[in-house]
Amino acid sequence: MSYMIEKKALPLALIIVALASLLILGAPAQPPMPPCWFYGTVSVEGSPAQDNLNITVAIGGTNLTWATKTRNGTYGWTAMGSSSFYIPSDDPTTPNKDGGANGDIIEFYVDGVKTNATEIFEHLSLKRVDLAVGPAPCWFYGNVSVDGLPAQDNLNITAVIRGTNLNWETVTKNGTYGWTAMGSSSFYIPGDNLTSPNKDGGVDGDMVDFYVSGAKTNQSTVFEASSSKRVDLAVDFTPKDEDNGGNWLTSNLYLWFAAVGIIIVVSAVLWIHRKGYRIKVLKNKEAPNLTHALQFLKLSQTTSSSIATPSNRT
Repeated sequence: MSYMIEKKALPLALIIVALASLLILGAPAQPPMPPCWFYGTVSVEGSPAQDNLNITVAIGGTNLTWATKTRNGTYGWTAMGSSSFYIPSDDPTTPNKDGGANGDIIEFYVDGVKTNATEIFEHLSLKRVDLAVGPAPCWFYGNVSVDGLPAQDNLNITAVIRGTNLNWETVTKNGTYGWTAMGSSSFYIPGDNLTSPNKDGGVDGDMVDFYVSGAKTNQSTVFEASSSKRVDLAVDFTPKDEDNGGNWLTSNLYLWFAAVGIIIVVSAVLWIHRKGYRIKVLKNKEAPNLTHALQFLKLSQTTSSSIATPSNRT
């Protein structure tokens, strides 16, 4: 009896094993993980990138790269005209890495030049990463006042990197400079080209001084690449002596008053002295005549007395 049960159970076990094998072999493969999309602006030396520059992304520590092209100063930004751009996810069923995995560091290149931008790969993410290469400038703008009033048009505005002879100029418009919304032209100091042996622009931390038509203002600021800074300028157009910090005539006005006072005193003393001398001379000239007059008067009195006395003749 037991033999019959075992004989019947054997085919059933074989059927179960066969069905299990079919289920395993027929199971669909694991679907691939979604990619990570990237997009952003691209600037070269502070200006929007021209079309068709190569944008390359690489997974750090590997030789895996993907590339796209710039369009209207962007990459991967379909709303701005550039093509969608992404890194696919790694296929775990293959022996070699062929895509991104969560946590991978992504590096960015513009026409082969590595940027300072990096990002982390994340499945099913859309990440904006703006790219810039080349020495980025620092923009400046603001109001300009002269003697408390808005500056007239076409006054020269000069920005100087302190400690150098490097300077850049623009002109005023509607009492402003570098303020495009107010009608004045965009104004910036370019970034220094670090590959050049000579300094030809600004680097972060450089002090920038400002002049209005050659007159130094009290305003200064720090150069910061890729930033836009408002610096309102004010100046008094009274001639300045920058060596002693102000107008010599004005700052030493008390000396002029002292000098005028001394001149007046000396003149008065000379006048009084001359007046006294003239009086003395006149007295000296009149003295002989007075002496003669007194002698004549005395003689007259003597004569009169002689005539008035009677003679004592007998």
